[in-house]
Amino acid sequence: MIKDSVKEKLLDYLTIEDLQGDTRMLGELTDLETVKKMISIFGGMSIHIQSLDILGKVWERYLIENIKDTSITKKNIIRIANMTNKTPRYIRNILTKINQSKREGTF
Repeated sequence: MIKDSVKEKLLDYLTIEDLQGDTRMLGELTDLETVKKMISIFGGMSIHIQSLDILGKVWERYLIENIKDTSITKKNIIRIANMTNKTPRYIRNILTKINQSKREGTF
């Protein structure tokens, strides 16, 4: 294991050209300083980066702010599902939750 003081000095020599694969792609998408921090903290670990598709709370907030018609009709559910590429069941569940919150005043 490399001592922290040596690790920091080694990172000073790191360039984008030294990086490979996903680490290089991160360096090109962000910046070298960000990648240096990631190497310092997560070096050697596999990291899973979530997809927007599985971030349910993000979808809920998006739908709450962007969908004006929250009526639970087949036509509306299909329209929203097609627009968001989510399943009709998922949209129906979200609309039900939104409408229930509105009724309870917790919206």
